[in-house]
Amino acid sequence: MTRVRNDAIVTGMKSALSVVLDMCNKEKTDKEKLDEIKEFCEKGLHNGENS
Repeated sequence: MTRVRNDAIVTGMKSALSVVLDMCNKEKTDKEKLDEIKEFCEKGLHNGENS
């Protein structure tokens, strides 16, 4: 069970990091990128709702 749990955590982290990396590689200003990343993180921490 622990291995399955750890594998799921790794998969989730890789997915989140992939999304953030894609945001970083967009043709936007640095401020727009940071705002988008911040919104993504806030929604993830607050069950899909803006705080």
